[in-house]
Amino acid sequence: MSTIPHLPHLPQPKHEPPYDLVIFDMDGTLVDTEPHYRTVNRLLFNELGFDLPVAEHDGLVGMTAEGIWGHLKTHFSLAQPVTELIALEQHRQWHNLQLQSLMPIAGVPELVKAVGQAGIKRAVGSSSPQFMIDFIIEKIGLKPAFDTTLSGEAVPNGKPAPDLFLALAAHFKLDPARCLVLEDARHGVASAKAAGMACWGYQNPHSGHQDLSAADLVFTDYAEALRHWRTLVDAPQRVV
Repeated sequence: MSTIPHLPHLPQPKHEPPYDLVIFDMDGTLVDTEPHYRTVNRLLFNELGFDLPVAEHDGLVGMTAEGIWGHLKTHFSLAQPVTELIALEQHRQWHNLQLQSLMPIAGVPELVKAVGQAGIKRAVGSSSPQFMIDFIIEKIGLKPAFDTTLSGEAVPNGKPAPDLFLALAAHFKLDPARCLVLEDARHGVASAKAAGMACWGYQNPHSGHQDLSAADLVFTDYAEALRHWRTLVDAPQRVV
């Protein structure tokens, strides 16, 4: 009578996750701050003696303060230095945000949690100044969820240049092609694609009319994004 030879237990192959890092923009992607920013800016623009059409304002969404005020100073021949204009706006934005009851956009916490449960790094990459990023993600209760945050003011060129997202990939020593960015603005999508990263665009009505057609996926609510994420994570991946 023959016996069945004992075979050693072989570990099950591990499946590589779809990405190594997911980067979330903040304003308009994690939290609806854009309406608050616009209210403050419209008043400030009026004080400075000019009116900015809505379509032109939409075109500035996602840029750093330096990029926005550099453009406005040139376009409207403003007398004040760019640094003074930035300081004035940030002081007023900061004061206004203290008065707001900020909450994450519906469905954001669930998606952020799902990314973490997949063992994937999470980061915030925003054009807002670092102190505003820290304050806002703390206020909406998501600060513990992120491995790091970075402001576009910390890199040589803000969005739509790729510097911010490339810096985050470099921070984790990751290949940009293994990173996913979530954005709500045309400039942010352009930045992600210039960095060689995948990008999902959130069509947020509060961010104005944004052309997100260059994104790999465009969604209108986070329930849709979460369904797509779960499909992606559950799909067979390359075995490692």
